[in-house]
Amino acid sequence: MTISICIPHYNRIHYLLKVLDSLGSQTYQDLEVIVSDDNRFYEGSVLELGNEGKFQSGHSCMFSYNSVIACHCEIRLGDNVLIGENVSIRDSMHDTTADNYRTARDISRPIVIGNNVWIGKGSIVLPGSIIPDNTIVGALSLIKGELKPGYIYGGVPAKVIGSLPGS
Repeated sequence: MTISICIPHYNRIHYLLKVLDSLGSQTYQDLEVIVSDDNRFYEGSVLELGNEGKFQSGHSCMFSYNSVIACHCEIRLGDNVLIGENVSIRDSMHDTTADNYRTARDISRPIVIGNNVWIGKGSIVLPGSIIPDNTIVGALSLIKGELKPGYIYGGVPAKVIGSLPGS
């Protein structure tokens, strides 16, 4: 079973916390959600949680308009993470190697996003990705795998396109 919470334009974080508090613990026994109360979820943001999902966001995270976080396995965000408009972060995907990928079980792998990370508008973060501290991902980028800290990434697939000061 999966729940999907679309954040309305009013009382963003309070709405999310109220919905999570109202969930029956019997239905979602393995669900774990830790969201700092200074996070900002903008209108249209979606937090999709599988019944075994473990979602954690640090302090001062911002989820811009229409961002989608689909957590069926585990997604961890550090402090000061900026998620741009229309960003998709999903820790599960279809198994395209199966004989019948339409009925195959999803493949799930944890996603880790460090501190002081900015993910630009329209980017996609795939299962198993690791975005370390002090990293910028340019708009419309596709992230797969582990990035190195202190760099600016962009493109499909994302590649180093610059470095941050002090790196």
